Amino acid sequence: MKSKKCVKYALLSLLSLIMVGCIPTVTITSPQNSEEYEFGEEITFSGSAMDLIDGELSGDSLVWTSSIDGEIGTGKEFIRNNLSQGTHEITLVATNSLRGERKATITIKIVVTESSQELANFLNSLTFEYFGHYTSGYLPISDDIQIIETVTISSEQLEVPEECANRYDCRHHLGFENKYDAEGISLSAEFFDFYSPPFTSSLTLTDIKLRFRPLLRDTHMWLESNYTPVLQLMPPSDYECEESHIKCEIDQVCYDRYQDYCQHCLALSHQECVCRDEDGIFPDGTHCEFFVSGDAYMMGECQDGICIVEGCD
Repeated sequence: MKSKKCVKYALLSLLSLIMVGCIPTVTITSPQNSEEYEFGEEITFSGSAMDLIDGELSGDSLVWTSSIDGEIGTGKEFIRNNLSQGTHEITLVATNSLRGERKATITIKIVVTESSQELANFLNSLTFEYFGHYTSGYLPISDDIQIIETVTISSEQLEVPEECANRYDCRHHLGFENKYDAEGISLSAEFFDFYSPPFTSSLTLTDIKLRFRPLLRDTHMWLESNYTPVLQLMPPSDYECEESHIKCEIDQVCYDRYQDYCQHCLALSHQECVCRDEDGIFPDGTHCEFFVSGDAYMMGECQDGICIVEGCD
């Protein structure tokens, strides 16, 4: 009888050892425990898991979750930049083909902008790009920024971008332009209202997530200066476009005009974009007009998807 009990105990011990050996080992290599990130900052999540049965695990065998946002990704590595504000417990669960699993856990913190000086520092770090009817190419846009409660900032707190400060024909006063129809935004004046000194404006943001687009706008058509530094207030990257709008997959910006989408998402020239729409290229001989500066444009006919100039108006 005693020998039977010994055999049973030995078998159970052996089974226990086998089961332990069937559970993968798992490690989180990035981010590091207790790291802190600005809201909207890109975070690389990477980890690994080894298993005696399946070897190195990957794909859906590795599932990442956040204590705040739920499942955030799968696999050995991915990048996220839209975790919610707060302290996250990040867990990586590795599961093998026998459903044996093990997890690793770390904690990270996502912080948000809570003061006007923090917002000013963020905006002063942006790089401005020249912009007019005639320009083409991708336009800069900031990461998402989350405002908690209320933050007010004055244009006087913002530095004139170097690209403007070195030009005599660029207004040395920065303005705001609201391109985001949402509650939580209040502007004392937009940049095109600055017809007389002191050219200041204040921006108040309350409990809102948004982005900023820093532009040196060609404004000599209606302002004395050829260029004006402008910060456009833009919807966040996860904003749902209106049905009639087109969303650029590169920067997640919604365009209400195909021509703007063509110039700044497809990055085609203005001369090309006036000869096409969402349905395709216009027939040869179609009349076309395109700007070559802020107040001068050329006229011509579309030929092979390009506006060929006949003359200048």
